[in-house]
Amino acid sequence: MPLPISEALANLRASLGFGLILFFVSLLAGGGIAAASTLEAGSYAHKWHQQVQTGRFVFTIASATSATLDASRCDALNSISGVSAAGAITSERDIEFPQTGNQTWRESTVTPRFPAAAWNDGPPPFSGSNAIFPNELADLLSAVPGSRFTVVDKATGAESSTRVEWTSEHRSRIDGINRNVIRLGEPSGATKICYVSTEPAAFLDVGSAARGWFGEPVQVSELGQQTDGAGLSIAPARLMDWGWVAVAAAVLLLASSWWFARRADLALYRLLGMATADFLRMMTTECALLVLAPTALGAAFALLVLRPTDAYVIASVGLDLLRYMVILCSLPLIALLLGRRSNTVRTLSGY
Repeated sequence: MPLPISEALANLRASLGFGLILFFVSLLAGGGIAAASTLEAGSYAHKWHQQVQTGRFVFTIASATSATLDASRCDALNSISGVSAAGAITSERDIEFPQTGNQTWRESTVTPRFPAAAWNDGPPPFSGSNAIFPNELADLLSAVPGSRFTVVDKATGAESSTRVEWTSEHRSRIDGINRNVIRLGEPSGATKICYVSTEPAAFLDVGSAARGWFGEPVQVSELGQQTDGAGLSIAPARLMDWGWVAVAAAVLLLASSWWFARRADLALYRLLGMATADFLRMMTTECALLVLAPTALGAAFALLVLRPTDAYVIASVGLDLLRYMVILCSLPLIALLLGRRSNTVRTLSGY
């Protein structure tokens, strides 16, 4: 076994009590940073996804001078960079299903990209011969994608057949359509409101462009409301952006105090002619066993328990732990500095 490693192990055996304290403090520190970062970032992520789900980044556009807007111009907004989906309701009618008795349902004919604007987790593009069924109706009819049903126009009594494309298990961002059957139509005709879903980073730019898009004065409003603590970015600032620094300072202070108490031993190594590289290997071994390894174990345990899955949360936790571990890697240099400042080393070995 190389001398620096054997000496590091001998040092740990000689001061086992303090070594165990440093080990368990590092274990708790690693777990605490991982847990705190996961919970804090998870809270921001939850608020963020809640905003997206409720339409925080969806505009409604209505004419300020007339009752309707051109639906084709609304559909053309899909060509703007930063627009996720834009669509509108072009017509509605009351319908019935023989299986539900006299219950009346509303059928909305919409432009092709309307479903993607209305639901955050909406269906893939589909043809106008198919329809989206609200969850309540799907339960009554035991409808699943691919099912086919007879639809009766309540005004005329005309019957037609429709195939279920998707059932809306989650509420739409647009409250008025949660009990509506949605059928795709052509991007033409007139509409009262144009709905525009945007990428968060393009939210303000798209809103500005939309005001001049229709060639007439329009009213542009936000469909959803901003959740407290979450703005246009998923997390403008986090406590753990700097919280890990306090934990790192405490661990560095604890480790440094241990080496300060052993400064005579450290000076002896230099007196006996141990090379700087070997001294650093010895101290790095001690740091790895007493600080870095338990930190990694504590963090791994916390992540195993909390099991973060959101990409933002994983990235945030990883960054906090990475910065923390990088700071801890300075510990061997601190030990070297303590050895150099020893009067015994300076006087007798000239180091």
